Amino acid sequence: MSRAKLNRSRPADTVEEILAKAGETLRARRRPFDEADGLRRLARKPPQPRTRDTATVTRARRQLSVLSRLYLKNPQAARHVEQLAACLGDDGDGNRHPPLEDLDIDGAQLFGCMLHLADHPQSAQFWWELAAGAGHLGATYCLYLHHAALGARAQATHWLD
Repeated sequence: MSRAKLNRSRPADTVEEILAKAGETLRARRRPFDEADGLRRLARKPPQPRTRDTATVTRARRQLSVLSRLYLKNPQAARHVEQLAACLGDDGDGNRHPPLEDLDIDGAQLFGCMLHLADHPQSAQFWWELAAGAGHLGATYCLYLHHAALGARAQATHWLD
């Protein structure tokens, strides 16, 4: 009986009071986010993958860089990238072209190679995946080397298959 009297003598918190107390607790624990530090962390190169196949990783990186340079030395490379840019952007007069209409797949693959050599691997992966999805075998092989260079065997094997 005494427990029942104690519980009844103390008024129960309302839902609003409970949420307000929880909110105060959460706000007190939260540190302010430093945007500049976050951007610096994103801009840093990813660490070397820890793998037993260090030679495979190193060889895949070198092969991907060589292959990207070979693709970009193609005499038609500039024309393909120009056609890709024409499909994606406007012509300077504010006339926008519908995206992905007659997209130059070779241009997408070459743009991925440019991004790889400019040290933007995630962006390069996007363009290679776009080109590989459209059936470009060179982009598929670039994806294989890209994932092998990261030490991601399963993803590399996926693109090789």
